[in-house]
Amino acid sequence: MNKKELIKAVSKQSNLTQKDCIQCLNALKSVITDTLQRGEIISLVGFGRFYTKVSQKREIYNPVTKQKHIVKSQILPKFKASNSIKVRF
Repeated sequence: MNKKELIKAVSKQSNLTQKDCIQCLNALKSVITDTLQRGEIISLVGFGRFYTKVSQKREIYNPVTKQKHIVKSQILPKFKASNSIKVRF
């Protein structure tokens, strides 16, 4: 499902216009991004948890060029689904 299909589905289920759903989705994305950039965790009971994780600096090997490269440490956004969602699969 892509963004357009998600907006149509939410619009149909919530009886909101697609324009309102686009604004809600964009606002949600903005709030989640800003919150994660501040290093905070977002917990939605029954849905899941958004958080950040720091990846460690590591050395990788390119088999084609036979050279070693260093990948820098970075902060990555993560999502963990709640158990109520997991059991449905």
